[in-house]
Amino acid sequence: MEWVPGPVTVAVAALVAGVVVGSTAGATAATTQTVTECTTITEPGAYELSANVSAPANDTCIRIESSDVVLDGQGQTITGTNGENATGTGILVSASEGGDLLENVTVRNVHVANWGTGVTYRDVTDSTLSSVTVTDSQNGLTVTESSQITIQNTSATDNEDGVLTRDVTDSTFHDTTVANNEGTGLYTSNDFDGNRLVNTTARENGETGIRIGPAWNTEFVNTTTSSNGGDGLTMLDSGRVEMSHLTATDNGETALSLTAVAGARFENVTVQNNTGAVYAAVESRNVTVQALTMGPGGTVSLTAGSATITDAEPPAAPEGYEAVGPAINVSRAEDGPSMPVVSITLDERDETTPALWQYEDGEWRELSDVTFDSGEYTLTATVGNGIVTPLDTTTADNETDG
Repeated sequence: MEWVPGPVTVAVAALVAGVVVGSTAGATAATTQTVTECTTITEPGAYELSANVSAPANDTCIRIESSDVVLDGQGQTITGTNGENATGTGILVSASEGGDLLENVTVRNVHVANWGTGVTYRDVTDSTLSSVTVTDSQNGLTVTESSQITIQNTSATDNEDGVLTRDVTDSTFHDTTVANNEGTGLYTSNDFDGNRLVNTTARENGETGIRIGPAWNTEFVNTTTSSNGGDGLTMLDSGRVEMSHLTATDNGETALSLTAVAGARFENVTVQNNTGAVYAAVESRNVTVQALTMGPGGTVSLTAGSATITDAEPPAAPEGYEAVGPAINVSRAEDGPSMPVVSITLDERDETTPALWQYEDGEWRELSDVTFDSGEYTLTATVGNGIVTPLDTTTADNETDG
């Protein structure tokens, strides 16, 4: 899917008359004004939604085209009444045609439902979106051509697509939930540079949980992608992306799917019960997955380029040996400097030194040039295609040798 934001129509509505709070009729622009219907906000100030608002969803309901505005929804709901035919936007933050870039705009504490797009920030900088929920819309939340945006405590559920960005830089997403959307949960496109995402959850979306790219110099912390119909995480045309504490479980396709990625790092990754591969990369290089947990027995780390890696149940070990840690199946690995370097760290330790073996074409062979870190109890080697797992001599052999 190549997302391009569609046209946004603008409702023709006058600014609702101000209601003076704790002041007199001669109040300044600092006075909080009450919004009770669809409107266009053209002056700086504080605005509060005092009741639920319903309106035909073929126009924009609330448009903000001034800097230095706070719109507090006070927990109210802005509902479009066109159902599946909705084409308008619930809340649009964007300058008027030919106007300056907007800055210092805050939208908070509001539920938006049944619109073409629930909430849009376009050509905005140094602004905030907080405690906003969007449901039952074509697009939940869209942010385009904007920078230094803080998005926090926001959810997009039961939409066609959840959160979509295009040309967003130097922004922060805190506590974002995208769930039960028919398409993609979180979809970034074009220039996604210098952003930080903390506590992101993508679950039970019909297609990909999180789709990233092109993206550069971006950090993800505490990301969960689970029970999505497609890939847990897809990354395209990206580099210098770091993800720590990533959980990808029960997704319908690949846990980590990478295309044309150069220089990405995933650390403390838990992958379980995905239908497809653990890691599938094409046209990629210098990708590191550190401390990957797929099940009991230990963790796997790897530095790879283009390859496909799945968890594996190894065949019977050679006589006198037994498997003592996790196993992975490597396929479509490129030759040369991009061949995967795999490290397996074992949970259980004993006085013997295990070896790293590979099973290919019906035969086991012990890998050469394996390094063993006795402190970390980690085996490391460059591997080719086949099942890779640590083997140790059986308990009976160890006792005999003793």
